[in-house]
Order: sequence, then C-alpha cells, then structure tokens
Amino acid sequence: DLVLEGFARFHREVPDDVALVFTGAIANAQGAFDRAQRKIGMLGIRDRVVTTGFLAEKALQVILENAEAVIVTSFYEGFPQSMVEAFAAGAAVIATDRGGIPEVAGEAAVIIDPYDPTALAEALKRLLGNDVERELYVEKGYERIREFTSQRAAQETLAVYRTVLKV
Repeated sequence: DLVLEGFARFHREVPDDVALVFTGAIANAQGAFDRAQRKIGMLGIRDRVVTTGFLAEKALQVILENAEAVIVTSFYEGFPQSMVEAFAAGAAVIATDRGGIPEVAGEAAVIIDPYDPTALAEALKRLLGNDVERELYVEKGYERIREFTSQRAAQETLAVYRTVLKV
C-alpha cells in the first residue's frame, strides 16, 4: 500500500511521464496481485503502473539501469541486496527505515517511514524533481557500494543468521 499510495500522491501533484514498475513477488503471490490491481484502479494510476513479476537477472539489470529511482520497502531485510544492486546500476534509492536497510544505506538513500505514503511522495518529488539532488544520491550510492565487497556481504549475512539463530 505504501508504494501505490505514495506514488499516487506523487502523480497527482506532479503529473508527468513517470511510471512505477513493480518487479518480483507481487505478480506471483496468490491474492496479492489481485489486491494490488484493485488498489491501482481505485487510485487512478493504472496507466502508470507496470507489473513484471520475477525477471531474469539481465532483464532486471536493464530496468535498474533505466530507473531514475528505486524504492526498497522491506520491513525485515538484514542485508538489502536489491538496494545494493540499485546503487550499482546508478539509480537513486528511496528505502524504509526498518531492518538492516538504514545501516546498509548509510547516507546514500532517502530513508522513509514504511507506513507514511506522504513521505514516499515527498521523496519521489525530491529525487525526480531535482536532477542535481538525484545525481548526488546516485554518486553516494556508487561510493557506498565500494564499501561492500562480496566477503563483507557474506560476513554480515552470516552475522545476521547467527543473531537470528542465536548460534
């Protein structure tokens, strides 16, 4: 709901040619797709939302490389790989303030409350309405991923598992 409502608010205030592209589970989860489609219709953004489902790695890479912003909405993710992939692809990132996201994002993403669609709309306006600021976040994203090596990601993921499993 956050993404759809936030995008609808953004779209009402800044009507332009921006589209929202949903990738991943929403198109495959039983009932979730139908609920999302009803919500999209209610919000009047059907012509601005594309739902792809899960994509091959190359197709996802093309979408990320052409995105002006990526929204990462996880509540519990320890290491948000999708955010790191967005940084690497050169997209500005808007992310929630839950789980390990803020720690991994550092200063490289606009951080929002996952229950506040107005905050998402404002973040979209901030990044999509200001090329200089968006590029600043893209550069911060590139800087941030340089701090993460495969080894570090593996170590941090292992640490999360150890914490969860109390090993």
